[in-house]
Amino acid sequence: QDECCVGTFCHVNSTCSDSLGGFNCSCDDGFIGNGADCQAPNCSDPSCGQNEECVLVNNTFACVCKDGYEEPDCLRPMTTCNIPAVVYYGPSAVNYQVTINNVTTSGNLVSGGAKDMDYDRVSRRLFYYVSDNFYSIEQDGSDLRDIGAVVNVERFTVDGRNNIIYYINTLTNTIYKLNMTNSVGTDLGIRAKDIDMDSINNYLVIVKTDSGSNVERYNVETEVVDVIKSGGDFPQDVSVDADNGVVYWVNVIGGSTFKVKSTSYAGETIDLNITYADTIEIAQDELYLYVLFVSNETIYKYRKNTWEQMGSIVVPSGTSGIEVAFGEY
Repeated sequence: QDECCVGTFCHVNSTCSDSLGGFNCSCDDGFIGNGADCQAPNCSDPSCGQNEECVLVNNTFACVCKDGYEEPDCLRPMTTCNIPAVVYYGPSAVNYQVTINNVTTSGNLVSGGAKDMDYDRVSRRLFYYVSDNFYSIEQDGSDLRDIGAVVNVERFTVDGRNNIIYYINTLTNTIYKLNMTNSVGTDLGIRAKDIDMDSINNYLVIVKTDSGSNVERYNVETEVVDVIKSGGDFPQDVSVDADNGVVYWVNVIGGSTFKVKSTSYAGETIDLNITYADTIEIAQDELYLYVLFVSNETIYKYRKNTWEQMGSIVVPSGTSGIEVAFGEY
């Protein structure tokens, strides 16, 4: 008879195997003991941060945020709300607008303007580039930090997890990697029209007008490039929804039609039926996509689940870019 079927005393975290005239109990993967008593070993993974704890998930150890701290790196305490602030900028000004409890506030963030801006969700700081120099500030404009001088920057994005700025060189149209710790720059040799950072999944998302591909993911750890949309279109601007793995981008048709499209990480591309007759720039938060119609000096707000237009923001003359930051309130 099968000894494992009658009167065995194997622990719930062990597996019984029949043997000649008896049975053996062996602890399941992830547990230790003699078979009759199998327990999870003490979790003491040194790679967990000070605000993380080690837990056993599906027989595998993982570092998770302690109560009261939030992803991606458990660096910041949780707040009651993360309120999106729309930041719009040009050569002479950087302005913002935020709505809290149905009260809308707007103002100026820095003295002077910016050629390009990016919000880093890891450090929760705004980075901007002006007059051949990178700077960063808190979301209220305080704590100005001089990152350093770099020339020939067209577009950039920030990898706060690894303290890197990726930028497109205006002379080569290729992506450069700037280490903010030692100020060393490296040409990756990848051509691009625009880039945006997915700091949750460690991807640099790239849009380009090459015949072979339009949308790519560059894994910043393995340095492997994956094509998620093949060529055929002419992307100009990109904004990544890292939480849902969706890339929003602007397709330019004949230089006079600007359409917003989305491409999922699975490779599905959708025309969102958002079309303008002149240059647009895009940004997004969890619920909304924001479209800056540059020549009309207006930002239009679209609800992501229906693509219904929900309102607009009139911006100053000369506004050329848009970013969304998340403030703690």
